[in-house]
Amino acid sequence: LREKAVTVRDSRMTTPISLASSEQRLRRTAIADNKKSLQHFNTEVPKLLGNYRYEMHRGADVLDHLFHTISRISVPSYIAIEYSIREAQQYALEGGVRIGSEGIWDDYRTTLKNMENRVVRGKAAAVPPSIVVDKLKAKLQEEAKSRRERANAVAEKWVELREYVLKNPTIAKSEALPRFQYVHIEVPRNTSGHTVFEYAYDGVPEIEYADNYEMFTTTKTPKMVSEIAAELQVMLGNSDVRKHFSDNGYCLKWQRNAHIINPAVYCNVYRPALAEQAVKAILSAHGFKWSELRKGLEEKMDGVIEDRHGNKALVDVKFWYCSRVLKDNAEDKMKDTMLKTGIRNIIYINMFKNDPKQKCLYKTFENDQTSFMTADFMEVPGIMDKTTFQPLHIPEITKFISREI
Repeated sequence: LREKAVTVRDSRMTTPISLASSEQRLRRTAIADNKKSLQHFNTEVPKLLGNYRYEMHRGADVLDHLFHTISRISVPSYIAIEYSIREAQQYALEGGVRIGSEGIWDDYRTTLKNMENRVVRGKAAAVPPSIVVDKLKAKLQEEAKSRRERANAVAEKWVELREYVLKNPTIAKSEALPRFQYVHIEVPRNTSGHTVFEYAYDGVPEIEYADNYEMFTTTKTPKMVSEIAAELQVMLGNSDVRKHFSDNGYCLKWQRNAHIINPAVYCNVYRPALAEQAVKAILSAHGFKWSELRKGLEEKMDGVIEDRHGNKALVDVKFWYCSRVLKDNAEDKMKDTMLKTGIRNIIYINMFKNDPKQKCLYKTFENDQTSFMTADFMEVPGIMDKTTFQPLHIPEITKFISREI
């Protein structure tokens, strides 16, 4: 209104002006907030999926190794300390780990020499080796902790966001939390003036299309942000999934509210998180132990399953409406994660079986179909039947994870 007033004053307009309607203002704000979410994902996801966090954790492990090596010195001496540093350097080299710059080990040894050759008031006054050991141990603990905290920060924010939207797909304005800005958008009320639990939009959930969104659209084939579109109640038709969601405090039914998650969050966070938790619940109920990947690799795949014999497989969950070809970088991701975890079996699991004729596929890294024994990974077309809510393909998963390769 202030901007309009300034325009009228400066232009000396005398004709009536029209102000945007409430819905038009909500639409503009929703598009802007949705764009901010896409920009955030565009910045944070590469950090989440890159190797930086993994290398930071490995570096912290080497610092821990040096800490424990120094701690084992029974009679502190400069020679023993320097030997411990060289041993840790060799440990890092054999593991292919770099600790910051390549000269960091020389920095440690230079600091050690400076302490040994310290001169005070013209006289040699070496720092006692026992004090050097204590100072070095304190420094190593502090640096290892700092590395892990920096590496974990991005992943922890992502996990917190997933948990938040699983519990709060809709909120009242009073429930908005500062650290979750641009997650929900205010939506127009219905013709009766009541709050709603869904809305229509049109757009592609990628940053390059952020300015092309239409919010609260009336097109003939709109996309929906809703409980129905997310197929939440279909998932909850399975008793194991319902119990898992209830036990974790996840939303079982969307409530009418003034604010609903925006399309970017709905597509990139909420729906994938729904499917992952549902698959986790089904597999856990059928004897598989579900665990997260080691620190630094958490989002490379969705989890690790282990059968009662100790056989393991990496699992990546999909929520596809139809069969798709994996992305071009999938081969590199699979090989890299397999190498870093030592887990040879990989299983891609879709949430629902959309075609009753579909069977489990066994493929090479090049995405070519092959035999059960020679496959690099397995594709499960759906782990749950939409009509009966019963689990599917558990025997195939059990057999694949236990194969001898």
